[in-house]
Amino acid sequence: MLRKITAVLISGVMAVSFSSCGKKKNDVPAGSFSASLTNFVYENADSSNSESSIFAVWNDLLYVISPDDLGEQIISVRVYNADGKESDKIEIGFDSIEDFPEGIPCPVDMDIYEGKLYILCKLPDGLTIYSYAPDSKKLSEIFRAEEFAHIEKMDVSADGIYIIGTPGKGAEHISEKISGENGNDIFFEYDSKLLVLVNENGESEKINTEYPIAFSVRDDGLPVVYAFDTEGGYYFSEIKNKTENKKNYSNLLGLLSDIDIFGEDGVVISGFDGGKLCTASIIGNTGAADILEDVFIYLPGDVKCTSDHIFYKSGDSVFSEERNIHRINTSEINMSHGVRLVTSQHIENMPFSCGYKVSTQQLLPDVFSVRALSLSDTYDICCFTSDAGYARNMKTSGLFTSMNDIPGVQEYIDKCFPYLKEACTNEKGEIWALPVALDIPVIVYNKFNCEKYGFDFNGSLDDLIETVRTADEMGIRYDCNRYRFIEGMFSRYFQTHDNFDNDDFRKLAVSIKEKCPVDIFKYDPLIHDDLFTYNVMKKVIDVDEMSPALKQSHDEIFFTLIFTSSEQTEYLSEDESLCAAPLPKLSEDTASNAACTFLCINPGTKNMENAKGYISALAMNLSAKKNNLLFSSSDSYSDNDYCNSLREIYSDAQIYFSVPSVIYEDDFEVYCNGGTDLERLIRDSDGRMRLYLSENE
Repeated sequence: MLRKITAVLISGVMAVSFSSCGKKKNDVPAGSFSASLTNFVYENADSSNSESSIFAVWNDLLYVISPDDLGEQIISVRVYNADGKESDKIEIGFDSIEDFPEGIPCPVDMDIYEGKLYILCKLPDGLTIYSYAPDSKKLSEIFRAEEFAHIEKMDVSADGIYIIGTPGKGAEHISEKISGENGNDIFFEYDSKLLVLVNENGESEKINTEYPIAFSVRDDGLPVVYAFDTEGGYYFSEIKNKTENKKNYSNLLGLLSDIDIFGEDGVVISGFDGGKLCTASIIGNTGAADILEDVFIYLPGDVKCTSDHIFYKSGDSVFSEERNIHRINTSEINMSHGVRLVTSQHIENMPFSCGYKVSTQQLLPDVFSVRALSLSDTYDICCFTSDAGYARNMKTSGLFTSMNDIPGVQEYIDKCFPYLKEACTNEKGEIWALPVALDIPVIVYNKFNCEKYGFDFNGSLDDLIETVRTADEMGIRYDCNRYRFIEGMFSRYFQTHDNFDNDDFRKLAVSIKEKCPVDIFKYDPLIHDDLFTYNVMKKVIDVDEMSPALKQSHDEIFFTLIFTSSEQTEYLSEDESLCAAPLPKLSEDTASNAACTFLCINPGTKNMENAKGYISALAMNLSAKKNNLLFSSSDSYSDNDYCNSLREIYSDAQIYFSVPSVIYEDDFEVYCNGGTDLERLIRDSDGRMRLYLSENE
């Protein structure tokens, strides 16, 4: 997981999603559920679609400055109405400023207050704030920010101009660790910042905040700061009379890059997660809710809010210079809707929260299974994967709330593969669980390289082992993690067996012990990173323009074992050199084993409306997802060899409701290391298996 996060941060592509989830506060009848969020795109507002453009909002008018709007000592500000039409163009000439150097102004932020424009410019001799009154066409220099090396953001209110940035002198790096709630450590890595208030006369005063991180001025003119202290950690606080008020600690959010505020209930828009646009309350430790998934918010100032709308600028990758400005209605967001979710493990594909505040509690497996099946009012929704040891109990319990009456669920289930639909439907025809992710380990290989050297991944277990051994002897680039490979083969074995005393297990155990040593079944994370980076860059530039080293690293890869659907599809779906193959079958009548992530609704919850609303919103959101490996129709996939081969693998599969790995895992490794013999391994594992099966009849 850490490797994947690193790859995403360095080179992640975030394809903008124009459909998401939310519920209108006023127009939705009681008991119904909606999952629509209107996303308006100002397609022509940014003439250069550039990451360096800046924008501001006043009375629902959008003001934009792009690099194309800059000239010799002049800045053009284009104004767009709510329909996205250009309604005005304001020309600001800087030749009236005596100390302004000749050349092109470089604006880095803009705000509007009472119809007056405030523009922060980066000049050769430092950062300077100017004001411009369109009616009188008067341009004035307000403040030279000599104490700042860099300013991240500027907001204007009745008090004056608030700015935050890095000091030019006295900057320091702070590294803190404090013990937070429930004994969890809170870490803080931070380069010191200044939060300053500047009046119209250019006089500045520092706001007394220990470690300011980000801030925003509300519609009522009241500033709110997001900061850190060494007593309680991260917090929000209103600034009154240049002083912090009550601190509302919110340590679930961590180190944000920017905030902006809308609405009467003090909700914060945070641009901290590279792939999501999120909301959180400034009152209390309430966590965050996703508004939009797969939205790339890169810089402070890329999100700006009014009481009615959220404006944001988004591109499709970390490398992209092309970005559009979007607008969504705040009335369509579930700001007060909370859902309590429990799970027992890290979920690789944790579902998108669709505008709901989803608070997740991770429990120990034994505690989770008891909590989930007790149906107490301590949770609303439980999340588990079919390869967890308690999964069979969850499936056969028959306790969870039927989802048949929830809008969007039946349509979503009907799109899924038949075996998945069958697994989520009980004998009464009730949908007892919503599948949100499906994972099958597959061999992803470069079809050109493998064809050239005769590598074939459609054979037996012994054939695959021999392919790995040959690749090791050749010294070529490949990756096949031994632990996950064995895990995948055992999941195939348990499709047709519930004991160990048989020839099939003996053959499997001997093959793994004798033919799968650690030195050839090895894990090489650099292969995954190179694949992801190459495919990210491929979305942005032509292959011929790539770094020769990156292209060579990609082209030298032969094959890799990839475990999760998110890794298999997120960045690789358009790579014309790739194809996929399943792990070997142990007998002809078996299919691939799929580990499914399920959500179930607790019938004992007193929060049923929110729980059903969230499930509805999630089902509708996932229904529109491209290359969703739960869906059977080829229309849901990109039309290429890689996606077609993945779809074929996922179509020929079955849900794997696991037996606990503790039954056999430790003793099997002891056997592989020569610490016990095969017959003792079989005897001891069979004893634990019989006990498990008798307890779960």
